[in-house]
Amino acid sequence: MACCEATVPGSKYPGKNRTKTVAVSVASSSQSVSNEAITTEYKVYSERWLHLAAVCLLALSNATQWITYISLSKSTARFYCGITEEEGAGECSVSLWTNQIFQIMGLILGVGGMYATDHWGIRVSTLIGAMCNFMGAAIRLSSSLPDTPIEYRSIILHIGNIISASAPPFFLVLAPKVAEKWFPSGERATAHVCIFIANPLGVALGTVVPTLIIDQSKVTASSFDFFVLNAIVLSLATVVLLIASNTRNSLPPTPASASSSITDHPPFFIGLLMALKNKQLLIQLIPFGFAFGLQWGFFLYTDQICTELGYPESVTAWASASSSVIGSIAAIIAGRYVDRTKKFKETIRRCILLFALTAAATDRLLRYPVTPSTSRFFTSSLIFLSSLLGAASSPIYPIGIELAIETTFPVMEATSGGGIATGGHIVMFSLVFIMDRIRFTRWIYSDYDSPTAIPKLTSNFFLLLDSWVIFAFFAAFVAFKFMNPRYARMEYEESVNLQKRLERGTTSPTTKNSANL
Repeated sequence: MACCEATVPGSKYPGKNRTKTVAVSVASSSQSVSNEAITTEYKVYSERWLHLAAVCLLALSNATQWITYISLSKSTARFYCGITEEEGAGECSVSLWTNQIFQIMGLILGVGGMYATDHWGIRVSTLIGAMCNFMGAAIRLSSSLPDTPIEYRSIILHIGNIISASAPPFFLVLAPKVAEKWFPSGERATAHVCIFIANPLGVALGTVVPTLIIDQSKVTASSFDFFVLNAIVLSLATVVLLIASNTRNSLPPTPASASSSITDHPPFFIGLLMALKNKQLLIQLIPFGFAFGLQWGFFLYTDQICTELGYPESVTAWASASSSVIGSIAAIIAGRYVDRTKKFKETIRRCILLFALTAAATDRLLRYPVTPSTSRFFTSSLIFLSSLLGAASSPIYPIGIELAIETTFPVMEATSGGGIATGGHIVMFSLVFIMDRIRFTRWIYSDYDSPTAIPKLTSNFFLLLDSWVIFAFFAAFVAFKFMNPRYARMEYEESVNLQKRLERGTTSPTTKNSANL
C-alpha cells in the first residue's frame, strides 16, 4: 500500500503539541484530515463582495468618528471647553479622550466581540457594529448643537464616543472571519487588507474633511461648523447601516477552502486559553501593537508640536492623510505579495524596521523651528516622512492578524485575530498614556520652556519623540530576534491537498509534504 508522510494539526484540545505526523494512504485517508475535507469541492460566491463592502464601509465610517478631532485641537478647545487659545488650548483634553475612549472600549468589549462573532456569525456582528456606529454618530451630532449648554457638550460627545467605540470590537474581528469563510486561500490576505485599509482611508477623510469645513481661526462657542461636520459623519453611518442590513448569510453554502470547512474547533474559552498560552502569538503582539499604536499615537501630538514649531496650520491633516493613503497602497501591495509568497514574518520584520528608521528621521526633523523661508522644505519633508510611516506600519496590521490565525490554528479566526487586535488596543492605550506622561516631565530637556530656548515649547515634546523612537526600535528588535512562528493552517491545507492528489493518483507515493516555514 503506497503512502507518504504529512504533518497535520492534532485533534485534542487543549494540548502542548497540537501537531502530529500521520501516514497517508492512497486507499484510506487519515483520521486527522477528515474524509469530508478531502472529498469536498470548494466554491466561492459573489455574495462575499457584499460582506466585504459592509465591513469595509463600517471600518471607514467608524475611523472618521475616531479621528475627527485630532487636527482640531484649537477649535475643540473653544467649542467644547470654552477655552481660548490665549488661556491655553492644551488644558482641554477632548481630542485626546476622543481617541483614548476607543482604546478603552476595545479592551472592555474585546472578548465579547470575539465571542459574538464566533457564535452568532458574521451577519449579527456586522449589524451590531453598524448600529453602534450609527447611534454613536447621532449622539455626537446632538453634542455639536450650538444650543446645547457648553458644560454638557463634552459629556454628550463622550457618551456618543463610548457607543461608537463599542463597534470596533465587533467589526475588527470580522476581517479574519470574512476572509477565512468567504474567500479562497489565494485571496485571504488581499480580502483582509481591503478591510483593513478602510480604516486608514477613514482616517484620511476624518483628518482632511474637518479642515475643509472648519476654519479654526473663526470657530466660536456658538458656531455651526461642528454640527455640519458631525451631520456628514452621521450620513455616512446611515449608509453603512443600510448596507449591513442587506447582508443575508453568515456563511456560504459551500466552504471556500479546506480550513474553512473545519467544524471541530476548540470551544471558545478553551481556544482563547490556547491563544493566550501561545508564546509566538504574544511575541507577535509587540511589533503588531507597537506599529499601530506608535503610528497613530504620533499623530495625536503632531498638531501641538507643529503649531509650536511654526508649521502651517493644516500640516497635521495632510501628513495624517498622506500616511493613511500611502499606507493603504502599501498594504494592498504587501497583501498580494504575502498571498503569493506566504512570507508573513519576513514582511512584518522589514516593515517594522523601516518604521523605526523613519521614526528616527522624523524625530530629527522636528527639532528645528520653521521660518517663512524654510516652511516649504520642512512641511514637504514632514509629509514625506509621514507617508513612509504609513507605508511601513499599515501592512503590519492585516498581515499580523493573518499570521496570528496561522500561528494559533485551529483556534477560531475571530478568537485569534480578535485577541491580537484587542492586545493592539491595550498597547496603543498604554503607549499614548506613557508618552502623554513623558511630555510633562523635565527629564533630559529640562529647559524646554525657558525664554532662551530655541524653540520654546510648552511641553517636553523632544523627550516624547525620543521615547517614540526607542519604542519603535524595541519592536523591531523583538520581531527579528524572537518572532519565528509555525504556519499551522498552511500545513493543514497542504495536507488536505496532498491527500486529494493521492486519492486521485496524481502524486508520487514517496512525495513529502512540508509547510513553508
